[in-house]
Amino acid sequence: MKYVLSGLLIIVLSFAQGQATNNQQTPPTNPATVKPISPPKMVSMDEALKGKKEISGLFTLYRDTTTGTLSMLVKKEQLNKEFIHFVHGLEGQLNAGVFRGNYRGARIITLNRYFNRIEFEIKNNALWFDPENPISKAADANVSTAILASSFITAQKDGNVLVGVDDVFLTEALHQISRGIVPGSTNKNPFKLGKLVKNRTKYAAINNYPENTDVSVQYAYSNPMPTNRGSDEGLTDARSVNVILQHSFIQMPDNNYKPRFEDQRVGYFTTQVTNMTTPDDVTPYRDLIHRWHLVKKDPNMDISDPVKPIVWWI
Repeated sequence: MKYVLSGLLIIVLSFAQGQATNNQQTPPTNPATVKPISPPKMVSMDEALKGKKEISGLFTLYRDTTTGTLSMLVKKEQLNKEFIHFVHGLEGQLNAGVFRGNYRGARIITLNRYFNRIEFEIKNNALWFDPENPISKAADANVSTAILASSFITAQKDGNVLVGVDDVFLTEALHQISRGIVPGSTNKNPFKLGKLVKNRTKYAAINNYPENTDVSVQYAYSNPMPTNRGSDEGLTDARSVNVILQHSFIQMPDNNYKPRFEDQRVGYFTTQVTNMTTPDDVTPYRDLIHRWHLVKKDPNMDISDPVKPIVWWI
């Protein structure tokens, strides 16, 4: 009987101690009291550029020589202007879905100022409205653009602004690499990249030119407990996977390029565009074919040498 009473006493004391511990825990944070992210203190342009190496080009970049952080100068005339954002794989691993030469896509992007920050916004060019049609007045109705990233302005001068871009390039903000699990998939144990590791992700190369800015990033992923270790020997360790993507910001060409519409009887690679001002058309297609910009030297000839030929580097 003595042992039974001792056991009951221990249980009661343990329960009381647990209740006291729970009562002492910090109450959950009220979302209304969470402070927003404070913007960095605005400084002069000269002060902001101290200790940074200039990399001139379409978007002038500045690399901190101590920490390696990257800043971008957005000129006044570049704000709200359309550029091409092109992404392709430089190095990767087939299990990760990224490989060398992997075409990842191209979209129209604008850099817009909203008070003390710059927003990276992707435009929707899948819909076309005849400007002569009254429906075109509602062209923006129910169309969502995509603000993929936003960066605080750290300095400004003469309408030009300087922003940090580590949170833009060293994350999946501009382009998604990791993939979710497809519900109902027959593959019950797919390969998982894991989480992007901030302190292992870094710039692999930065190349800047007058008409394009190229930023290559090595994205590092960690999965400490993989259940699928990959399907080939190119994967050194399934717990850590690295892939390299190149982000290119390209100046929109101004060369009198004339797009051509798809002929559905012929196989083309196309960009899909829907004509939204032809309600009676059951096939409102306005798809554009992918082609090179070639101009005839002699436009009167059926076949002519081009003004500027395509040069292939092998």
